[in-house]
Amino acid sequence: MNKVGGIFKHLFLIIVSLVSIFPFYWMLVSATNDSKDITMGKLTFGSSLIKNVTNAFETADLWGAFLNSTILAVIIVVISLVICSLAGYAFVIYPSKGKDILFMVLIASMMVPFAAKIIPMFRMFSEMKLLNSYWAIILPAIGAP
Repeated sequence: MNKVGGIFKHLFLIIVSLVSIFPFYWMLVSATNDSKDITMGKLTFGSSLIKNVTNAFETADLWGAFLNSTILAVIIVVISLVICSLAGYAFVIYPSKGKDILFMVLIASMMVPFAAKIIPMFRMFSEMKLLNSYWAIILPAIGAP
């Protein structure tokens, strides 16, 4: 009976793995096919990869997007490392009566879904005239618990 249960467990895990990896496979196949082949549901690799990549770089400013993503990632990581390491050090080293309460508030704030914060953050950044700036992305990222 244990061997049969193990077979079903492995079969289930194999099916879940295939379902999980399918979107990545679909992305790779779609990158190599024409639009009409994608809409027809073709699941095999095509020969239009070079044409599609060239078209993507000509149509959109991908290098600018890569540069923006790199700049934001570096700034957010550096600032978050500084702030979080200082906060972690303070939580561990300095004794305080309210430390446990503050820590529980931080943990509880992690349970609030991001979708519930989008509109208030938009209104707040709109009033601060920070829309369409790096700061509208950096501040929520470094202020997150």
